[in-house]
Amino acid sequence: MARTGGLQALIILVCAGLMSGAANADCGEAVTSGPAVKEIRALETLGAASNVSGQSLADGERMFAPDYVAIGPDGSVTTREAMLQKYAGGRLAPWASRFDIQDLNIRVYCDTAVVAGVSEALWKGAPQSAKPLHFRWLNVWTRTNGEWRLSASQAMKF
Repeated sequence: MARTGGLQALIILVCAGLMSGAANADCGEAVTSGPAVKEIRALETLGAASNVSGQSLADGERMFAPDYVAIGPDGSVTTREAMLQKYAGGRLAPWASRFDIQDLNIRVYCDTAVVAGVSEALWKGAPQSAKPLHFRWLNVWTRTNGEWRLSASQAMKF
């Protein structure tokens, strides 16, 4: 039941973001290039790097929107509050020795960005010859007062 509820919450969040953008006559169709897309690409690159180098609590607080929700590969749901509790001693520990974004599809709808990606990662401490993990993921970013923040994410291993 939690798995279905979490997925429904993510779908509702994405639809609400898209509908709020659709109400703005200046939005038009999805934007796939330009300044907003470059900003999102840079944020995704920083997020990927944080899996390898860690992240400060201050950076995490800036990154995650107040209503952030994540759906994990096992269907678990993580809120912003629960995510920030993982920053022991003010820093999120890195979990990967390598985390590469292999595919990135960014679509910006006014103040909402939907990002679909594929990544390959190697667990920290695993030998370089180990079989890497492969993830397909979806991130939803929202822009408030000119700042992009991560509002929702979902990931699955394959």
